[in-house]
Amino acid sequence: MPHKLVDREFRKEVGERLPGLGSDYRLWRILEYILFGTWVDDETGLLVLSAKQTAYLVGEECKWLNHRFNQQVLLNEFTAQVFPVATVGVEFGSFFGPDRAGRLDAQIPQWLEQIAASERRKTGGDLVEFGTGAPWTRQLQAQNAKSMRMQAVEAMKSSPCVETTRLLEHLNSLPSNSFASIRERIAGAHELVDEVGRDTERQHNLLKAVEQYCQPLYQPVSGSVRVYSLNESFLRLKREVREHLTEGWTKADLRSAQLAIVATKWKCLQLSRHLQEGKSIWPELLSSLGLSVDDEQKSLVKELLYALVFGMREQNLRALAARQWPQVVDPWERLKKNRLLREVLHARRLAFRQIRTDGGATDAFGRMLPLASRGRSHGAYQPDNAKSLLAQVAQSWELRLMLPILDLAEEHRGASGFRIMMWLHDGVAIHVPDARRRQSWRKRISEAVDANSMALGIPTSLEWS
Repeated sequence: MPHKLVDREFRKEVGERLPGLGSDYRLWRILEYILFGTWVDDETGLLVLSAKQTAYLVGEECKWLNHRFNQQVLLNEFTAQVFPVATVGVEFGSFFGPDRAGRLDAQIPQWLEQIAASERRKTGGDLVEFGTGAPWTRQLQAQNAKSMRMQAVEAMKSSPCVETTRLLEHLNSLPSNSFASIRERIAGAHELVDEVGRDTERQHNLLKAVEQYCQPLYQPVSGSVRVYSLNESFLRLKREVREHLTEGWTKADLRSAQLAIVATKWKCLQLSRHLQEGKSIWPELLSSLGLSVDDEQKSLVKELLYALVFGMREQNLRALAARQWPQVVDPWERLKKNRLLREVLHARRLAFRQIRTDGGATDAFGRMLPLASRGRSHGAYQPDNAKSLLAQVAQSWELRLMLPILDLAEEHRGASGFRIMMWLHDGVAIHVPDARRRQSWRKRISEAVDANSMALGIPTSLEWS
């Protein structure tokens, strides 16, 4: 895993005031993750850590691959020599599952909290690797970039379909200097994070990682045709901060993409008519809660609707709504009174029933996705994967709607074409080297996407911001 970079004086002070670290690489790397990690549990705000992640972090991946790595022993050693760190809700044993993770509750000394917060907000400086103290040189930078690209190539081997592979090959082959302008805006982005005031320390940590390597690299994930960021990239930043870093790029999103997909595929006639008339669903749903439309509220209701579309159980939808709108009494019940949401909820029940009747589902590319049987595993009841299939099918149609953008980008490389700088499932950002061609490319891309959506019978279109 890539090393975090810090100012030389910061590392020196940490080493002097925490002598238990000594020269133990493993303990330095654990501390690095505690101070600069970015995988956070949304509900508690605590860092999340898996056994596999820790093994690769401290350079003991061979032990992990041979089932000889014990996470808990390492954490206990850190507690004894540095400061207390506990796992919440789980104890990591030697055979702790690689895909499971626990939350870390670290009792960081106040002085360290303060100087780490200051370090997160710095740019440039006399940089060294936090874990080793090695000076950051051009050679190390090149080695780091090469290592991450090799990881991306290796990850691509698990791509689920040809279309996802094409997308990954295109995005990960972009020259790294295409993203050089981002580094120039990092300092302003740090200021903006504090102004926005949400999830601040993690956002600063992400910006530190982006400063180190500006280009996002993408990887496939299990059970989806979607691609996600392999590295700690600007894709994971808050929208306002990401907009600042990517100023000058031309951005577009599919209008109500997932709703348009289920309106067609689940035969939601009222919703389909609503979208075909060019109406937005967000004002209607938010009015059910007694709220007006703004970017934050739209984002919250969009998250809830996508969770519904991707199969979240109703009791969990109720809990999610309660967390998102604590100022509203029974927000889920109020939303359920809306005619369009009721229709989608009913159609989803029928879609689940159909998947179980057919023994699977067919995605947008004609692949049959089999239903996994119910059963018990490790003494616990395991539901079938109908929920996963529901999400996979919807996401496959999302990719199929967006593919004309990839087609055009592949056909028109160079100064007269455009580059896909950012891919966000149903959204995209492009850079047109020749500013005179910007409007014509917007028009051409829109026409291609809109013609494709019309041919597929899905009532959506591309909207530029």
